Amino acid sequence: MRFHSLHSVVVSTALIVAGSLAACSSPASEPQSPATTDSLKSAATDTNQLVIALLPTIENLPYFFAEDRGWFKHNGNIVVELHGGQFDCDTALLGGRCVVAQTDTERIGIYTRAGHRLAEIAEAPTERKLVVCGRLRINKPEQLRLRTLAISRQSAEAVEAYRVMKQIGVEKEDALLPLINDLFLRTSMLNDNQIDAALLPEPLATQAVTAGHKVVLNLTENPVMGRLAATQKTKSRKDFDQRWQTVVKMRNQAADSLNRYGKRACVNILKQRYRLTPQALDSLHLPQYAH
Repeated sequence: MRFHSLHSVVVSTALIVAGSLAACSSPASEPQSPATTDSLKSAATDTNQLVIALLPTIENLPYFFAEDRGWFKHNGNIVVELHGGQFDCDTALLGGRCVVAQTDTERIGIYTRAGHRLAEIAEAPTERKLVVCGRLRINKPEQLRLRTLAISRQSAEAVEAYRVMKQIGVEKEDALLPLINDLFLRTSMLNDNQIDAALLPEPLATQAVTAGHKVVLNLTENPVMGRLAATQKTKSRKDFDQRWQTVVKMRNQAADSLNRYGKRACVNILKQRYRLTPQALDSLHLPQYAH
């Protein structure tokens, strides 16, 4: 039997919205989502700035913390830009609007085959959770048969989603995985009952849970597929390695501060950048950041 949704109207809505976000999977046609992307001000024209494009994951909080404290600005003219979706980070990197971007080995492979030369800078592990709409009587992944699972296709997320499908006995070609690239939109679509389930990183998974949805599976990349990457041209610049070491130093300093002071040190960041509700802020537990 083919893997079709029991909620065809819902699926159609999800796919239409998804198409407006990333209608084509080719690198050249993956658009940026202006509604969920930080303003770069003069970053696009200031060649002295080192712009880093990141997703709203809990693992990236030290970078946003360091920028919020002004450490990046005063120690190397470094800017951290937040994007709502993976393809938006990729587009910023390939279009020259950032110097380093968060991506993954699946995406790097796609761009390499398309003729782009990318250099892996560091691992960027991301833990995701399989979150099910709270209106459904679902408590385990096996109950997701004939249900929609929102992801970013052709990415590490897709690899994890196919692993889940395999676990519940659904063939890869039969999986119904609507493309909802933007993580904030994906979260809101759970609230609106437009999708049955979604892969979400923290802290958006906590946001979803406090809105009444359920986590039925925790996913950890094994091996780690997440990466920070730059173009080979950028990586070969003589000042790049030195400037990146500054990024690492400031990020590690921020990690130490977060480990020591916890959420009270970054409430505004969690409210503004991650768009967390008061309920989500109360429930969120920060990890211990290593370096």
